[in-house]
Amino acid sequence: WVLSLDDYLPNSIGHTFWYGYHENFNFFNPDTVPKKGIIVDYTVRRVKWTIEWLTGSFPIDTNRIYLSGGSMGGGGAVFIGMALRDKISAVYSVLPKFDYSFTNDPNSENIYNSGTTRRKNIEKLWGGLESNLMTNENLHIYNRLNDGYMAKLLKEKSLPFIIAFNGKNDGIVGWAEKIGFYKSFEESKH
Repeated sequence: WVLSLDDYLPNSIGHTFWYGYHENFNFFNPDTVPKKGIIVDYTVRRVKWTIEWLTGSFPIDTNRIYLSGGSMGGGGAVFIGMALRDKISAVYSVLPKFDYSFTNDPNSENIYNSGTTRRKNIEKLWGGLESNLMTNENLHIYNRLNDGYMAKLLKEKSLPFIIAFNGKNDGIVGWAEKIGFYKSFEESKH
């Protein structure tokens, strides 16, 4: 069985980056950056619900549920795999973003650097780095969406097997953040 999910928003932002958005997010006119409130993991919840529906409706081996994706979908596969670690066996990720708090990649083409259109759109979903709003998971959003931080936080937990391909010359999501990600996974023995 193969199921392809989408992460679509009906506005200029286009997606939730496979996590969710502010509790008062305006879908049709997302023009403000929240300064307070809660960021809710709506997209993760939708994926979890879908997996539970699938396993309850079809003869699926629950020990063989895998996630895969490329670029934003690759980052989403890792985020969701770590969030739903009791449901996901393995993750295959190509060119993912691992840390949405990382904004100063030395490659000036990085679309997640401070001041870029992508960064401004992310701030409309989750607020700015300076506010680092809380999530419904009782974690600050930019900690929750930093896989290296989460690896350390989940040091005593089992994670799915993760295969990730990254390129040192990736001008879109960059290379510099990957060094901290891999170091965190090594230090936490994942």
